[in-house]
Amino acid sequence: MRANESVVRRFKRWSTETFGFSFETGTTNLTAVLESHAAAARTDPLTYVERLEGGAPVSELRALAHALTVTETYFFRHREQFTAFADLATALGAERSRLRVLSAACASGEETYSLAAMLPPASAAWGAHVLGADLNLQALQKARLASYSVWSLRDTPAELRDLCFERAGDTFRVRPDLRARVTFEEHNLVDPDDRLLTPERFEIVFCRNMLMYLTRDRASDLVRRFAKSLVPGGYLFLGHAETLRGLTNDFDLLHTHGTFYYQRRGALAHPVTAQPRPAVATPAAPPLATEETWVDAIGRASERVRSLTHARAPELAAPSPRVDPEALLLEAVELTHQGDVDAARERCRALLDLDGLNAGAHYLSAVCDEAAGDLRAAESHDQTAAYLDASFAMPRLHLGLLARRAGRLGDARRELEQALVLLPHEEPARLVLFGGGFARQQLVDLCRAELKACGGSA
Repeated sequence: MRANESVVRRFKRWSTETFGFSFETGTTNLTAVLESHAAAARTDPLTYVERLEGGAPVSELRALAHALTVTETYFFRHREQFTAFADLATALGAERSRLRVLSAACASGEETYSLAAMLPPASAAWGAHVLGADLNLQALQKARLASYSVWSLRDTPAELRDLCFERAGDTFRVRPDLRARVTFEEHNLVDPDDRLLTPERFEIVFCRNMLMYLTRDRASDLVRRFAKSLVPGGYLFLGHAETLRGLTNDFDLLHTHGTFYYQRRGALAHPVTAQPRPAVATPAAPPLATEETWVDAIGRASERVRSLTHARAPELAAPSPRVDPEALLLEAVELTHQGDVDAARERCRALLDLDGLNAGAHYLSAVCDEAAGDLRAAESHDQTAAYLDASFAMPRLHLGLLARRAGRLGDARRELEQALVLLPHEEPARLVLFGGGFARQQLVDLCRAELKACGGSA
């Protein structure tokens, strides 16, 4: 029987309340799931939803968890994260003489066993252990079998394959010594009553490609509970498309081994601060001379932005204790446009001490670093800003300019092409703050000119 829109909305609301999913990614056909499960229960969709709302049995919750979650994964996915994990595990284990690792939303176990395989030899003396947790019982049953197809090992180096697996016909079975370092448990991670995330239980948590499927409130709550479950100085790894921006200030962002991850601060419960949203305006500025540094061009084109920042926060003209993140950001913008690089960097450092996940502060730091001649630091801050906010066009543009300046034309083309995609959709308010006094079309024209100069097609 077909489900009408009102019944689907009720099913979506129940699923969100139960599992925390936002369903904004479009990966799940809720109508099809509802209709198929109602048919299996030999009832109509409305009656089925009413039964769920009245209290679903565990068997039905498990069946729906399997239908609503994405379980596609493979061993050593994004190997740079496992390389970083191996070094962190060695250091933490030696320091604490113990190592407890959580593989959250572990699905069918490929990530969990990959983590166990990367534990250092000395970890046996620490009783190192990896716990895989998921709400999908069918996936967990597969994980416990520890038998996988060649497709699951498609990104596994040959030496690790030989070290970690036994061949059994067309399948590969995880070796017994590796299985002994892993356990799997059924947990609903978004349930605040779930007893998995007890205080300071883990040194390292992997939770990759789960937050992106949750509502903002559920994601924020889960991250808060992850923070409490980690020891001070413990580490949290997310998926490549996920960040903690806007969810918490309990972590510092780190960038090593070609990947980003997070370290828990000693003290928790830092407030989350929002980016300012100044009034929309269109600054008028002369065309950019692309041979000069970006901060020089900003200085020539910034009178309109200076007037906007004073209008937005006139108190910045007077000395302040500089503890308000919004005021610090506006001060940093104004000082950058005045060419006062040292003072702007000081404001950025103060802001990043308060909110290390502020993409705008990282981008402004990059501009200041370039002006100070520290191009490596500039690229690092730009990369961090782009990671924290994949829709932020300015760090991509700046990375392209820096790469062209360094003669890395392939890198320059890649970054400028990405900036050219993002600029037409950049928020007007953010262009006012970070566009260097240039209007959107001027930035697009600049991007095209630079791309053509690098041998690309604009």
